[in-house]
Amino acid sequence: MFRKLSQLFLVMLLVMSTSMSSFAADANQVKLTYLPTTYSSTDQVEDQGFSFMRSFNLVPIRVTANSDGTGCNVYVGNGGVDGLDSVTVTVKASGYSTPKTEKHYVPAILGKNFKFDFPMIEAETSYDVTITIYDAGQVKYREGSASIVFTESGLSGLWHKGTFSSRAASLESHFGKHKDEVNSKNLVNYLNQAMGYRSEILRDISNGDLSKYRVSTGTGSIPSKKYKSLSDGRFIILNNSTEEAFTFGR
Repeated sequence: MFRKLSQLFLVMLLVMSTSMSSFAADANQVKLTYLPTTYSSTDQVEDQGFSFMRSFNLVPIRVTANSDGTGCNVYVGNGGVDGLDSVTVTVKASGYSTPKTEKHYVPAILGKNFKFDFPMIEAETSYDVTITIYDAGQVKYREGSASIVFTESGLSGLWHKGTFSSRAASLESHFGKHKDEVNSKNLVNYLNQAMGYRSEILRDISNGDLSKYRVSTGTGSIPSKKYKSLSDGRFIILNNSTEEAFTFGR
């Protein structure tokens, strides 16, 4: 009897583990339909004349924020005939106390792309970049920036501000509260997971079949309904009139 119970318990653990792994994989592979607005900076090509005895290097700088909310890229170009001995790029990002630094040789013509993993955890995130170029015994400094923002107009029809001052403030707060539950690393992924689940619910409402959910009335002052999946535990609260989300979790 004990052996049978042990086997049953192990089977249940295996099923739960498989379900969790599948959900985690799905969360990371979510289709990104709703993207924030990105602002990037591009320096004009400058004459960097490190040494009179060697060819001038043209060093354009381009800083771009990734629209999927994963971080930013810093491209350091090199239009000269030889490489830049050493280029150090440091990035400070909103929501993070510690900057990140990368140091590389930058080849001629091709240049070098520096990638920084800074998940978007604030609705308005900026990436401030400082670049130190060492070449032929001389040092040059450059700066750049980029930002990524969930605007009020961009979130209109998707996310409700509820009791917060803005839609963006609400989204940021609920992301911070529920991100681990839905295995979400950044705001872009979190919003798109929520909107994907909302689409499933609205489709089922249209088809007149809500058997996959436990539906309850929202407890807030604004009329709403909570839809909780009976299969994986995900839930979302939608405004009764606008169908905008108040929160999303699991």
